[in-house]
Amino acid sequence: MRQSVRFFSILITIASIFSSNLLSQEVTGIDERGKDRRVYWFNVNISFKTDPVTGVPLYDTRIQSKKVYYGSLEKFDHTLWKGLGAGSRLCVGPFSVYDEAYQAMALYDTKHETAPIDTSYDKSRQVHYFLLFIGRRERSGSYFLPRQPAAVNASDYEGFYDALKVALQSGGGDLAKVAIGPFWEHIDAEEAKRQYRQH
Repeated sequence: MRQSVRFFSILITIASIFSSNLLSQEVTGIDERGKDRRVYWFNVNISFKTDPVTGVPLYDTRIQSKKVYYGSLEKFDHTLWKGLGAGSRLCVGPFSVYDEAYQAMALYDTKHETAPIDTSYDKSRQVHYFLLFIGRRERSGSYFLPRQPAAVNASDYEGFYDALKVALQSGGGDLAKVAIGPFWEHIDAEEAKRQYRQH
């Protein structure tokens, strides 16, 4: 009887150690998506122009520098806020992987008729994005992001590029419309949407 009680107490001890390890692994998984995790982004300029003949607003994006930046989620948020306030740049991200950000960056050079050809990635891969409205204040020149409903959409890379071009052409009044992405994972697109809504 004593041996069975002892054996049972050993089993309980082993089970409690095992369950505490699982719990700590779950907490670590949550922490990895926290503000201290490493993320990647790049910067674009938004041009607000008007067609001199028709008077129709024209919007365009241009990569500010062919560089992918990295840092914590908090650093991305601060850089986004700073760029919007200065009216000098829009940070596109945050991406979880460097290659994801690098491949996305080429698509924002919207002067091309078709998506830039790059054989280093699978063009048919499903990616995710959302639409963001952005305006420019007349007096300060700063960018602002009005709250607008935005769903996360899925397509391949070329579909995203088409969505980016159409969004820029369908902006109206004082607001440009920009597709943000493309993200490899739906959850990353949702997280990015939350980041922009804070501004």
